[in-house]
Amino acid sequence: IERFGEDGELREALLTRDDLPLGLRHDLAVAAAAALTAFAVGRGWLPGERAERLARESRDKAAVIIAAEAGAAQLNLARHLRQAGRLTPALLLRALLSGDANFFAAALADLAGVAQPRVLGLMREPRGAGFAALCAKAGLPAPLAPAFRAAVAAARGLAAHDGRLSLAVVSAVVDACEGETGEDLDKALALLRRFEVEAAREEARREAERLTQEALAPPAPVVEDAPVIDEAAAIEAEAAPPVVAPDPSTIAEQDAGASPAPEADVARRAA
Repeated sequence: IERFGEDGELREALLTRDDLPLGLRHDLAVAAAAALTAFAVGRGWLPGERAERLARESRDKAAVIIAAEAGAAQLNLARHLRQAGRLTPALLLRALLSGDANFFAAALADLAGVAQPRVLGLMREPRGAGFAALCAKAGLPAPLAPAFRAAVAAARGLAAHDGRLSLAVVSAVVDACEGETGEDLDKALALLRRFEVEAAREEARREAERLTQEALAPPAPVVEDAPVIDEAAAIEAEAAPPVVAPDPSTIAEQDAGASPAPEADVARRAA
């Protein structure tokens, strides 16, 4: 990857391997971002500074998505990113704003040399002195401390995450940081507002995809209404004794042996 990372066929072949470590998956994403950046700058489509910023954001997105699938291997991924110089404060803040507090804890554990369960315990009180000391030991910049405190509090209880920014969490952190005071807080707010724009764009894209799928879905089959049944009448009909039609021969025998009607008897005597 270090020697031939610009080769697209090589990257594609490596990504098909099931045993590819998570760190190397991120290295392939970095190589792809570098190749695309060089192509865009060479074509004159983007200035160098903007292209580099987009490439850096793409690398961070890839890292957070890979971390969401890492499970118990998040600590190894964090260590690989630190050794490669890519475990940046912006990446850690993105992970928190995506709801992945476990990866943030793994990264702090690796940066500060503290056991991960201890880090998770300190994260329960993000405004406490212990969490502030942990962030300082991990080397996180002081201007971003309000953003990290607010992000830890806002991401608490957010179970599901897929590596994409949560607009609700980002907006909550922006609101919290706007009430803070500090000399270098403007840089933190600028970064947070970029995250907010990205999260809003992603949410709009997901909503458009959902509406498109609903529009393309086949219509549901039309089911004719079943006849209305009077339940009370049905129960009464079941309880009534069955009506048996009389036998014609029985009727004839009864008529033959029956006594004459009173009117016929009176007429006979009068005659």
